[in-house]
Amino acid sequence: MVLPTNQLDNLYVIPHLNYRLENTVRVIAVNDTNIVMKNGNNRTRHVLKSRDFLNYFHTTISYLSSESNVLVHIYPHELSGNHGDAFMMTIPGINQYLYDYDFMVPTDFESFISITVPTDAVDGFVLDGNFVNLKNIFSISEEEHHFSSFSIPISSGPHHINHREKARFGLWIYGNYTPYEAYGYPAGMAFKTYN
Repeated sequence: MVLPTNQLDNLYVIPHLNYRLENTVRVIAVNDTNIVMKNGNNRTRHVLKSRDFLNYFHTTISYLSSESNVLVHIYPHELSGNHGDAFMMTIPGINQYLYDYDFMVPTDFESFISITVPTDAVDGFVLDGNFVNLKNIFSISEEEHHFSSFSIPISSGPHHINHREKARFGLWIYGNYTPYEAYGYPAGMAFKTYN
């Protein structure tokens, strides 16, 4: 999925993806812009010209801010052992997160959900009426922004997830099947409206 330019953002948190610790993130500039990227403990600045892009290696969680709106995709690399192919997944910006999602998970895949959320709201997720037990939480801070990300397995079929305090969060669904099959997509986003 590639978003139209009027639906882009300037603040992004790129999520942790279970089993997918080798990823390429691509940032595409619509207009000339300055970018601040924090990946692990490394903080870098970049200048992108209109229609230029920046690729970087991503493992667990990273943060990106820009002066003007940019488009962000993640490309998880192929898994070893014939377990899952590479794929592309769109990353909506943090200003487009929702506080609840309805989504469908396909059959015959080993599937997961990944969530990014403000760190002070990491507890409080309710999946299909049950509180979510969290493990392996990754966090990142940049200026006033403090975010965490985690990933959990998910069964096939329809699901509903929300945050009991109505904290907004990003949600991605992805899975692996064979050396030639994998999938990933954002569960939804708050679209910007224009008069």
